[in-house]
Amino acid sequence: AEFSENRWTCAICSKSLDQGRHLGCLHSACQKCIEPTNSAEPRTCCPRCRIVTTVHPRKLPFDYLARNYHSLLQLQDAEECVYCDQCCDDEDATHRCLECQDYLCTLHFKAHEKGRTTQGHDVLGLSDLRARCKLSAPRRPDLLSVRRPLMCPTHKERPLELYCYHCSFCICVECTLTNHQDHNFKLIRNISSAEGLVERLQPAIQTAGRISDTMGKVDRAQRALQESYDSARSSCNTAISEMISDVEDLRRTLLARVDEKFATSNGALQQQHKKLADSKASLEFTTTFAAASQRFASNVEMMKLKPYVDKQVQTVTSATSKLETQPQNSDRVELIMDLMPFKKILKETGNIKMLSA
Repeated sequence: AEFSENRWTCAICSKSLDQGRHLGCLHSACQKCIEPTNSAEPRTCCPRCRIVTTVHPRKLPFDYLARNYHSLLQLQDAEECVYCDQCCDDEDATHRCLECQDYLCTLHFKAHEKGRTTQGHDVLGLSDLRARCKLSAPRRPDLLSVRRPLMCPTHKERPLELYCYHCSFCICVECTLTNHQDHNFKLIRNISSAEGLVERLQPAIQTAGRISDTMGKVDRAQRALQESYDSARSSCNTAISEMISDVEDLRRTLLARVDEKFATSNGALQQQHKKLADSKASLEFTTTFAAASQRFASNVEMMKLKPYVDKQVQTVTSATSKLETQPQNSDRVELIMDLMPFKKILKETGNIKMLSA
């Protein structure tokens, strides 16, 4: 599954994400756009799905997918400069070490080749790196070539390499000697596909399919109701056209009752359709997000997002499990009219009722 272009923009300002953070619904916004303006409890309503997030922006997870995607775009843009990570000045990079995950200028590339601990590293020139990471290529772009390591927030010089199952948190090697000494942890590189994230989403995918089926039924019910509505109006007009002017009041009364009955039933169906569409959109976005995570995020990044994805899946699945799987009504509009005695009982001639399919 693919994201639309607005996936890589802020849900609030609609510009490219700046320090993007995931809201509770997994949509993203710039950190500055969701910073609370006062000391009150943070409260962010997502403009795209209207779900409210009450977690402080600085505690929300980074949008690693957007960061990696923009790194790919920056690399593909020939006019966009890529600078050496080792230089104090903005020196143009000519190579990238895939093991150190650093861009290197010509000078530092030569030093890298001669360094005792780095001379055997896998280093690519920028032209080869661009070819490997080309977004338009038939194969999947090699995101590993442009990713940045995620550093430990406690031991800032150490990369996050382990996942603590006790705390549901990514940690570094030094963390195992301090706060996580007796915890159960595992090397992230040995964890496959974020421990079956996509497999865990199968119930949500199946629920989305059932919602699609129900939406189809509701659509058909709406069309049938519309057809019966049109037919009832036509029958009403044909019958009334045979009467004289003193039947005009009756015709207006009957048409108003047709409209009233139709509006009541159609309103219920429209409301049900909207709820189903909203639930389907949430489920499809969550599943698409998980699929895109495998494409644009590393295992470290996916494990960082795991608690939030699991929470969103549980929330959406719980909400959709309560939805009706059949149209709330299958009513039809039908005109009932007796033309023979209308002169005597004009006010009682003709009626509107709803027929269940």
